[in-house]
Amino acid sequence: MRTTAQRAIIDAVPEGRIDPITYTILGRNIELYAKLGFDWVVEGTSFLFGYDLYIESSEESRVKSAVLREVSGKKILVLTGHEAVAEAPAGREPFGRIDEYDFIVLPHVSRDDRAMSRFDLAIHDIEGSFEPWIVNWNYEILKLRRRAKF
Repeated sequence: MRTTAQRAIIDAVPEGRIDPITYTILGRNIELYAKLGFDWVVEGTSFLFGYDLYIESSEESRVKSAVLREVSGKKILVLTGHEAVAEAPAGREPFGRIDEYDFIVLPHVSRDDRAMSRFDLAIHDIEGSFEPWIVNWNYEILKLRRRAKF
């Protein structure tokens, strides 16, 4: 049985369906959301390899890619610290790149005097593309450094 909050979310989605595990809106009518426009678009990922982002479901990958590129609004990528992988997931195409997002939210960890995890190394590799925007005791929000257009 669905809770009142779950029913409210489902009722608010004008097209497609909500994945019961990830609560991702899945559907074919991306144009509907592209026409609406949003202030903020928040996405997550399952795998980070270099700058490339992957998800297990090909349907969700298609939707995330379309939302990232076709829906207006500032794009936010939320990372939990477990996404970095040693090699790209077999048989999957990336739905986007980390530098296509305006902001990244990630766990804040002191990088001093400790062994760096795979996630730390991945973030270290992309840090030159981002600058700290908000740094809290348990999370950081990094903002994409925009390249000057000449």
